[in-house]
Amino acid sequence: MGRFRVNKLLAIGLCVWILSFTCFAGEAQDSLYLQSPSKVTVRAALLPGWGQITNRAYWKVPVVWGGIGYMVYQTSQTADLYLTYRNAYRDRTDGNPNTVDPFVGKDTEASLIQKRDLLRRSRDAYILLSLAAYALQILDAHVDAHLKAFDRLDFSVVPAIPPSRIPLNPWAGFTTAHAEPKGYPITLSLRYRF
Repeated sequence: MGRFRVNKLLAIGLCVWILSFTCFAGEAQDSLYLQSPSKVTVRAALLPGWGQITNRAYWKVPVVWGGIGYMVYQTSQTADLYLTYRNAYRDRTDGNPNTVDPFVGKDTEASLIQKRDLLRRSRDAYILLSLAAYALQILDAHVDAHLKAFDRLDFSVVPAIPPSRIPLNPWAGFTTAHAEPKGYPITLSLRYRF
């Protein structure tokens, strides 16, 4: 990567780091952090990952940045290769003997056309995948902000005590015997409150 790209990535990282503190300034630090879903959506649309930071889903930020970064990197590399093969084909077919392409003796005109078309389709696919990843992170931030308003699921595991002797009449002292189960059954209950 060139020095310009590294400096650009560092500047973007610094801006994201600074912006991550602005969403916490003046906010109450309670156990259930609520944000307006429209506010989170706008933040996610302005800067990928900012919506996840606002929702306090910090583990999603590297996934968002890595996914979008990978797609942008692949788009850039494929676009560069596409331009190389496109220019090589133009140099070979322009009729000027002074222009020589770098693939003389390696590729025929047909293979240059085939590689150029394949790289163009790949570049377009990576552009669409980059846009899909960007839209997906916006949708994730929006849905996560909506779901923060709901109560959490309450999972509880309660062991059931097997009845060994159940008194028929506690004052009379009569009991009935039941077969002992081989293990303690475990009951799992799931409660969801709106």
